[in-house]
Order: sequence, then structure tokens, then C-alpha cells
Amino acid sequence: MSKAKELDKLLTESAEVLVECCSILRDEPVDPNEKNIYRLGKAIHEINEIREQIYRIHPKLKPEKWGQPPTEEDYSEMFQEALRQAEEHIQAGCPEKAIETFESYVFIGSTEKYKGKAKSEIEKLRKKYRV
Repeated sequence: MSKAKELDKLLTESAEVLVECCSILRDEPVDPNEKNIYRLGKAIHEINEIREQIYRIHPKLKPEKWGQPPTEEDYSEMFQEALRQAEEHIQAGCPEKAIETFESYVFIGSTEKYKGKAKSEIEKLRKKYRV
């Protein structure tokens, strides 16, 4: 494996771990929570800036969808993942966290179709669990 490919792999994995950290941090009482999530977001951005530089030098390493906006299919997959995560929270007795999952989905800037579906799920959960 070339050094550039190895570096790209490690940076990609690092960014993915930081995304997971954001999800975990949201559930922890670490103050100031929003500021810390913002810091993680900045770190992810910095990692992606380095990856962009690598791709300029080694374009063959660039992922197929790099720099392209999400497609309708991408939003559908993300919504299905939100449904799965929300169901896990409900099974764990945490409907508030299920609602937060859908609120996060709305926040990412999905299409109107999927924003509407997420908002509908939020309303159903609020009515059902009175939260």
C-alpha cells in the first residue's frame, strides 16, 4: 500500500471515529456540549481538507462521490438508518433520544420529502410517549 493510500485510509477512519464521537457526546452531560460537538465538526472538516489535498496529488484515491451533493437515494438510506436508530432508542425506553435522532436528521438538510417524514415521526413519538 502506498503511503498516500495508507494516509487516506487512516484519515478516513479518523473522521468516521469523530462522527461516532459526536453521536456519543450528544448523550453525555459534558458542558458545553454544543461547543464540543462544534469542535469535533471542525476536526472532521480539517481532516477532510487534508484528504482534499491528497486527492489533488493522487486523484485515483478520490472516492467516487467525493464533493458531490447527496442524492435522493443517499437521503433515503440516511432516513432508514435514522429509523433503525430511533427504534433502538425506543426499545431501550428512551423515546426522547429517538426524537433527537429524527431532529438531527432534519438538521442535516435533507430533501423536503424526507424532512417531512422525519417531522411526522417526531410528532408520532411525541403523541405516543407524551414527550
